[in-house]
Amino acid sequence: LIAMSKEIDSLPYVYQKLFKVRTVTAFIRFEASDFEITENATNNDDKKTPAFRQKVEECFQLLNSAQKGFTDEGYEVQTLRIATNSFGEWACDASSAGSSSSDMVLKNRLAMLDQCLDDYDETSVPWGQPGMFLGLCPTIVEASPRFSCSANIDACDVQNATAAANAILKISTLGEGDPQSSLAGGIGNFRFC
Repeated sequence: LIAMSKEIDSLPYVYQKLFKVRTVTAFIRFEASDFEITENATNNDDKKTPAFRQKVEECFQLLNSAQKGFTDEGYEVQTLRIATNSFGEWACDASSAGSSSSDMVLKNRLAMLDQCLDDYDETSVPWGQPGMFLGLCPTIVEASPRFSCSANIDACDVQNATAAANAILKISTLGEGDPQSSLAGGIGNFRFC
């Protein structure tokens, strides 16, 4: 980057402004226990804080440092992003995925994460999914405009292709009747691939 920066400095001014960093991404590995308030949770103003908040804070210290490095070299950084391990590993119980109690746990953890991310501008959280969790992708997309999902479907995998198609159809109907919704008109499908 430093060598590239020096080359850019020698270009006419008009060309120097063309280079932008689309996103700086850092990875966080969450565990289900990170979202629980336990004796191991950190103390913050006499309140127990779940461990995931500390992980997010440390991640954004890294991201902000990287962003500063780029901007100090003259680059514009458009967004900061965190990527996590599959939400099936931390956001819900795989053995009860799709049950009402599992859905409530999933929605609660997504709300906790979304609220935590209020402290950070321009943040998105993408996830990769194993096939068994494809049915939960609409819930994740609906939970916050910050969240997105992806699925890796093998060739000739009709079961997961059908599950992905069903998720796409459901996401396309989210926000119906609310023209102010960030999901209206099927736009939520831009956050599922």
